[in-house]
Amino acid sequence: MSPKPIAGTNTVGLKEPGTASTSRAANSSSCHQDSHSVNTSLLLARCQTLQSLGCNEDACKLLLHAFKSEGGDPEAAVPCRNQAVNLALVHFWWGINESLNAEKLLIAAFQQSSGDLQSGRPCRSPEINLLLAQHFLRTGWLDSLIKLAIATPTAGTDCKPMKRTVHFIRHAEGQHNLAARLDPKNWHLRYDLLDPPTTAAGKKQCRDFALSTTQNHLCNARLIVTSPMNRTIETATYCMAQLVNKAQWIALESIREQIGTVPCDHRRTVSSHRATFPHVNFDQITFDDDILKAVYQHNQCPEPDEHVILRCLAFMKWLNTRPEKEIVVVSHGNFLFQLFSYVLTQSANKQDECTINYNADRRQPVKPIARFRNGEMRSLVLNTIPS
Repeated sequence: MSPKPIAGTNTVGLKEPGTASTSRAANSSSCHQDSHSVNTSLLLARCQTLQSLGCNEDACKLLLHAFKSEGGDPEAAVPCRNQAVNLALVHFWWGINESLNAEKLLIAAFQQSSGDLQSGRPCRSPEINLLLAQHFLRTGWLDSLIKLAIATPTAGTDCKPMKRTVHFIRHAEGQHNLAARLDPKNWHLRYDLLDPPTTAAGKKQCRDFALSTTQNHLCNARLIVTSPMNRTIETATYCMAQLVNKAQWIALESIREQIGTVPCDHRRTVSSHRATFPHVNFDQITFDDDILKAVYQHNQCPEPDEHVILRCLAFMKWLNTRPEKEIVVVSHGNFLFQLFSYVLTQSANKQDECTINYNADRRQPVKPIARFRNGEMRSLVLNTIPS
């Protein structure tokens, strides 16, 4: 995938690297110093000072000297060994409307840190991932941004075909479900329902589940996969407290709810969830902030069904790489409906009746696929799902 030229990129809102200095001591002779003998933060501060004084030519000389001294090649867009210098040069080029050069260097730095735009694999640097996401959002390169947002590193090479018992659970009643029932006309305007938790009734659903014989079927599960939303993580935790220290708990962006315009579809930061739910591993989520929300707000429309189906396929591809034989997945109503309706099923003679595929024991005809109720679980024995 080759980047498209972008002209006149606006840099408003981008974080500038380094700490700005108000000293007028910086001058063009700085560019003749060996970058290895200069503290990087001091060098970048001098560059910013020169820019603030309008000495862009001197600032460019300083940056390029440091860039080349660290092994970079600006002509070929080969990044240097120092990522701070790479990003400083990217910001500088954006500031003087050299957007194509900035884009090429940013993508090269991303690839240098093991990022892959084609597959959507993020690089090792969160700062570069975020900067690239901001660039994609500004320039409308949204397909690549969505790939980065839902990327899920695999657990090594693809596993051999194997049967996996997968228990799919929809979250217990959330505060938004209650609000929609009590005030169907206005509930979507309530911004206090951002990434809402479960209700008292939802917590009771979880307690009942934990005490039921149904819960006994999950005692051998060694992987709990949850959407990174309050209501799903709470549901998983309350329902399967006995597995907190016996199984891996992983949050994935790819299995969150279909992203609409209502606040309940938008998640809080990963850092806030990490503090509240220390037993859950959030390392496979690329961005702390809700980048997917920003994508669909940029488009001024909710996430289309086709994008949800792509997320379903990405998740099933990831699931195929897992070595665990018994897995619990806690997700949302619309996501699970798309998963069961279009990924795990096929139509029978183009009629309303569908057949659940990839069930190793039997094929289950249903007519039609019913939506999950709050707290409902459906278990399947799945073979490898084609990507």
